[in-house]
Amino acid sequence: MDIIALYLDRSLHPGRRSLSLVQGWEHLADEFKVSDSIKMKCGSMSTRISPSERMFQYLRMANHSLRIADLIKHLQKMKRNEVVDELNRNSSLSSDEATVTDLWENHLSTLSTVCIMLDDMHCPNTYKDLATLLRIPGSRLRTFKYEDSSESPSKSVLEILETQKPKLNRSTIETLSDHLEVYEVITALLDEDDSFWFKFGQKFGIKKETLIYLRPHPIESPTKAVIKAIVSNDPGLQMMKFIDSLENLNQKKLIEKLKTLFHFSWI
Repeated sequence: MDIIALYLDRSLHPGRRSLSLVQGWEHLADEFKVSDSIKMKCGSMSTRISPSERMFQYLRMANHSLRIADLIKHLQKMKRNEVVDELNRNSSLSSDEATVTDLWENHLSTLSTVCIMLDDMHCPNTYKDLATLLRIPGSRLRTFKYEDSSESPSKSVLEILETQKPKLNRSTIETLSDHLEVYEVITALLDEDDSFWFKFGQKFGIKKETLIYLRPHPIESPTKAVIKAIVSNDPGLQMMKFIDSLENLNQKKLIEKLKTLFHFSWI
């Protein structure tokens, strides 16, 4: 279900919120006649921007002249050739003068597809690796991941240790606090994966219940809520019918992705 949500949990569109070039969860809900009340609840979940979209939004402001050619070089280092191919398919982005600003403002369909690819956690290198190659600060990288950009579980862990482990505080945490750049790098690295900061907290004796409380709230998925409603209404729904509905939504790339994951011979 995660991969389906990746494709259908799209904001209206990167760059221009008034356009919807990719039919998403709303259209899937209409295909299966999901009730208006559930669609309204899903609508309140769908205001987020994906991590990759946040990254390109940041680059448009902080590094607006970054050339697509240089972006492609980084993607090649990451061995994300399929993302390179997607960018190269757009002839308007092949010139040496094309920048991330052009991508954000004028090539929305390409941007949307690139964001889906970089958000895909099934791939070995994601938007996080690209952000690192682009030398985006770790503190900024954190804001791409969380709905509430102020949420940093590892910072909360260190704050707890300041009071619970005063000796550790004098020898280590105060030193980190005095070197803000190092502090931000370390906390950003710990925040990359829940298991990192969670195990770090456990190592220094913070109770499991406390750490669970510190875990950022998961971003709700309107697509998952819609699929749950669809299955509830029709428990015997055949996969073929569901794939047909994706075809009706022109979700060809999602269907191709499902082929690679589930090896349906009839898709």
